[in-house]
Amino acid sequence: PPLQAFRRFWWVCLLFGIVGAAFGAIPQPAATTDTTVRYSATYAMLMVTDDANSLYGTGIVNQIKVFATLGEVPKRAAVRLGRPEGDGPSLAAQLTVNVDPASAAVTIATTQDTANAAVDLVNTFGEELATFIAERQDDTRTTRLARLKTRLADLKVQLQNLQAQLTATPNDAVLQAELNAAQSQYSVIAQQSD
Repeated sequence: PPLQAFRRFWWVCLLFGIVGAAFGAIPQPAATTDTTVRYSATYAMLMVTDDANSLYGTGIVNQIKVFATLGEVPKRAAVRLGRPEGDGPSLAAQLTVNVDPASAAVTIATTQDTANAAVDLVNTFGEELATFIAERQDDTRTTRLARLKTRLADLKVQLQNLQAQLTATPNDAVLQAELNAAQSQYSVIAQQSD
């Protein structure tokens, strides 16, 4: 029976074959080359902390994203890239800055038209951010040490005055307690300033 159906409707099979060949002969559209190639680059930095001057204590980890995209860092990066300081914010807008407070890891990423542009942008911002943070820490430490030295000098004068008063009235328990407290403060601050 299947051959009988073919003998009766052979012309339908021939018609489908011709239509299929006609569709196969239609030319394909030309391949377009309008694809845009973009390059991504990432700069990663692991912040190192120590017990005496912890980044977590100063809150700097939470401010890194702000430092990287606003203010001094974008200005410095723009100048280093041979552009005016005013181009800093527009360059920073091309970056994605992520900070992981748990590990103190910072990543700066961008996508640009050329590989060199992408690498130069993230490396420049990363290096300028690292320099800025180091300078800021130095400034903060210098200011803190100056305050501690001023406090030490004040405590030294207070200790001398209390010792002089205690020499005049050696059995005064209140003066002795004040002297002990001042000596403890002096000791703690002296350790902090070292």
